[in-house]
Amino acid sequence: MSDGFLKFEEWEKSIPAFYKRDPLWESLYYRVALYLYDLVWDDCDLLQKHSLARHNVAQIMRSSGSVSANMEEAYGRGVGTPDYVRIIKISLGEAKETRGW
Repeated sequence: MSDGFLKFEEWEKSIPAFYKRDPLWESLYYRVALYLYDLVWDDCDLLQKHSLARHNVAQIMRSSGSVSANMEEAYGRGVGTPDYVRIIKISLGEAKETRGW
């Protein structure tokens, strides 16, 4: 996404087909989490130029990447299982942490 800001709909069209074949792609929440991560990459590209923001950059990259990663892990554990619910709650926490950073 380094060419500039892409609206969500444009971003979705730019995603390779193998991602779209994954059943998780059907979840709007998952697609938004991936989009968030791409947006954060762009923001962090600018932020890392400021020495005071380096710690924040590392933290926001980890938390934003964890949103979709946790969704993937939860899906792999089985939708609707207690473990699925627990990991999805972690994903929500990572989204809130990202917002905070």
